[in-house]
Amino acid sequence: HAMNIENLDHDEVNKFDELAARWWDKDGEFKPLHQINPLRVGFIKERSALEGKKVLDVGCGGGILSQALGELGSEVIGIDASERTIGVRIGTSEIYRVIEKIDKILNEAGSKLSDVIRTRMFVTDINDWEKIASVHGHIFNEIKPVSTLVEVSQLIDKELLIEIEVSAIIQN
Repeated sequence: HAMNIENLDHDEVNKFDELAARWWDKDGEFKPLHQINPLRVGFIKERSALEGKKVLDVGCGGGILSQALGELGSEVIGIDASERTIGVRIGTSEIYRVIEKIDKILNEAGSKLSDVIRTRMFVTDINDWEKIASVHGHIFNEIKPVSTLVEVSQLIDKELLIEIEVSAIIQN
């Protein structure tokens, strides 16, 4: 949910809007947040059992903490002044996680992301295309694989919002 507050620092909100697509890049501008997130989650877990609880995360940003708390079985509502940053979770957190998995599999096969020549992304809501394309462009900026984005009614796992296929040529 976006916040509507009159005394908001709009310059600050705009700054985070511009960074929204990179929120889930664990090596980018928000690397420190990713690094300290286990400490934040641990601090909260020490004080409350989260499973089945409702959690309100005010100033959630891209939802790094919100998502981790949700994975512990709580129902999380994230509120932030930046709508682009909040909405980023739909496309960006998921796409970064999928790309991390793809990168791991490529590494196990003796390859890397720079060997990717094609990507095909299946999304359940084409309205997220700009967020997804922005993250894709950030990750594959130097590589520039042939890319396709297709809207589908749903994926096999109804909880998933995006599926990504890649083709890579393994360099010797």
